[in-house]
Amino acid sequence: DPSPVADGPSPVADGSTHTKQRPLTVREHIDVTKSRMRMDPRPIDSSCGCYTCRNFSRAYLHHLFKAKETLGGTLVTIHNVHFMNRLMKAIREAIASGKGLNEVEQYFVHPSLLLSDSQSSESTNMGS
Repeated sequence: DPSPVADGPSPVADGSTHTKQRPLTVREHIDVTKSRMRMDPRPIDSSCGCYTCRNFSRAYLHHLFKAKETLGGTLVTIHNVHFMNRLMKAIREAIASGKGLNEVEQYFVHPSLLLSDSQSSESTNMGS
């Protein structure tokens, strides 16, 4: 079965009774089967130009997965492939410009997956 998880921005709790949108990044994973998606009219990622994000809401994707419609998996796959293509393009451009991957990591990689400076030097030293 296709995964109901897509990459895109996600609202986060700010300690009060409401949620707010983080500065726009695409580094969150969104599970469209969660009940909070049932009435969410937004696309998976409003900054994404894929067919899924241009045409379908999180609520519709939620419905498709709950109804076990195969279209749900197809639409999320379209989004995820588009996301990976955007990521690869950003990496190629960062390498070609000599800027390095720091900016790409900050935009695309979830904070919990980023290596700290000490972890990064340790992993570099492991290969020696």
